[in-house]
Amino acid sequence: GADLSNEDSSVTVIPMQGDEFICSECFLVKHRSQLAYTTADGQPVCQECAA
Repeated sequence: GADLSNEDSSVTVIPMQGDEFICSECFLVKHRSQLAYTTADGQPVCQECAA
């Protein structure tokens, strides 16, 4: 790959929004429209993990 050691990069991190959740299977932050179901103990699972 290319040597990017002399390149500057910046990432802006924003807090999780009220319409987002953390999938209990893949641990990614997803929009609530991606919620497949909630487990018996209340843990959310996204559509990708539920497939």
